[in-house]
Amino acid sequence: MKIAHVIYTMERGGAERLVALMCRMQRERGDAPAIHCLHAVGAFGEELAAEGFPVVLHGPAGLPHYFISLYREFRRYRPDVVHCHNATPTIAGAPAARIAGVPCVVATRHQLVAPPHNWRRELKFALASRFCHWNVAVCEATRRNLLNSGLAPERSTVTIYNGAEGPRRLEEQRAGSYSAAGGFTFVHVGRLVPEKDQRTLLKAFAMAQKIRPELRLQIVGGGVLQQELLSLARELGLNGNFEFCGEQRDVAPFLLNADAFVMSSVSEGLPVSLIEAMSAGLPLIVTDAGGMGEVVKLARAGIIVPPGSQEALAAAMVEAAANPRKTEQLAASSRAAYLAYFRPEAMLDGYNRLYASALREAHA
Repeated sequence: MKIAHVIYTMERGGAERLVALMCRMQRERGDAPAIHCLHAVGAFGEELAAEGFPVVLHGPAGLPHYFISLYREFRRYRPDVVHCHNATPTIAGAPAARIAGVPCVVATRHQLVAPPHNWRRELKFALASRFCHWNVAVCEATRRNLLNSGLAPERSTVTIYNGAEGPRRLEEQRAGSYSAAGGFTFVHVGRLVPEKDQRTLLKAFAMAQKIRPELRLQIVGGGVLQQELLSLARELGLNGNFEFCGEQRDVAPFLLNADAFVMSSVSEGLPVSLIEAMSAGLPLIVTDAGGMGEVVKLARAGIIVPPGSQEALAAAMVEAAANPRKTEQLAASSRAAYLAYFRPEAMLDGYNRLYASALREAHA
């Protein structure tokens, strides 16, 4: 089966990491995936190209160029499936695929539609979603958001939870190793962008550290807010027990050396980093944004706090460190839920069922 993934860029990020994982797994299963990047190839795209995957760059340009370029590639490559990821790739890719005669077109929306709304883009997405055989939300919160916003037809909109690979050497994990003398390490993995609200995380950590000075925090990721967040960390007097780790190709070592995972987002779909933390058996402290609260409730694996509340986030961090027995129980639940719901094989099986249903209908 020839599968063409369409994505804006393959720079390092959650959706991009997911697409790279899907491509590798699809090739292992005997399929022939290709990656079509609209704006930039990015670090993940370069890695995939080095591994022999077809990686096609269509820009940077505007929507008319993307549409024409994708249409020509689809006519030439003749994929069985075109799988678009997020809004702009769907706007350009879904109509181009249908007009080119592709028998199966799928769009995955990895993010919520949240303020500030780009209604012009969202209207275009709503029209493009009608060209898709299936529109996929990565959690129930995203599905409800799409339907309530009128951005996708209910009959063709389904939920497939994100999956993620677990650390290959889980036995190295520090499960249950916390002691007041050794410290308690929180890890946060995410792009340094406004939606992730790391400002609130830093302020909450400063408050929590005043109560429990042994707490530590590592932030793994890069982005446009890096210098601003570094300045805030200095203003808050965070040093010694706090570290910006930058963008990392492999986040597993940071997960395996942590005692808990923390996310402070104000807008989310279902972060891949959250699933990766569950695969490592970490208890979770998250804001109730997008699918994060939904997943933590399903897994019974952590503490949920309101978005933007540094006081609630600080209290949750203190609670996690103060109750090691409860934290160990949450860690075990986190790993068990990952195995039950969030393995990458389960995600890929879900997509394969959608591909197969559209292909059967096309060939009937």
